[in-house]
Amino acid sequence: MEKIEKMSSERPLMDILSAFNRLPILMKNKSSPKELQSISDKLKDEFDSDLSVLFRLLPNMSAIFPNFDKPIVKAVTEQAMSLHNVSFTLQRFLKIASSKLHPVMLFLDDIHWAGTTTLQLIERLLCDQRNSTCFMFVGSYRSNEVTDSHPLFKLLSSVRLCDIGATSLNLDGLGKDDLNRMLVSSLLLF
Repeated sequence: MEKIEKMSSERPLMDILSAFNRLPILMKNKSSPKELQSISDKLKDEFDSDLSVLFRLLPNMSAIFPNFDKPIVKAVTEQAMSLHNVSFTLQRFLKIASSKLHPVMLFLDDIHWAGTTTLQLIERLLCDQRNSTCFMFVGSYRSNEVTDSHPLFKLLSSVRLCDIGATSLNLDGLGKDDLNRMLVSSLLLF
């Protein structure tokens, strides 16, 4: 889970990259040595000489490649951070990292603060038909802080046009009676 900060539009893609950077550590902790070796081999095959690009975007790849000659991770350049380059790299990574047995879910809280670039990246990851990954996205937002013209609704529309299942849930706030029942139950005050 990653929380989108109000200032996210000033540093597009960093929230998503931060969330994806946690994935190699999770993969290491949840995989057997044999599975980890298989993942490592597949990533080497997929990225070949571009493996350093993946390391630059996701420094925690060292969890999967502990003995790999780590490339010198330079500051990520503007060109490397372009929407096209980041989406292409993450799509390739998801092709290996996600499967029916090990789906990847990204949950972003306060997505109404996300910039257009971040939403476009999510759209590209979800609508990537070439790699047919097992990737699920969940975003939460405060309905009182968005209008019908918010870019979030363009994302929903685009995902549906790609024939990707999308579900919207509207959760109302708790009323006094709901809160009272919750407190009574929690404090065992029957």
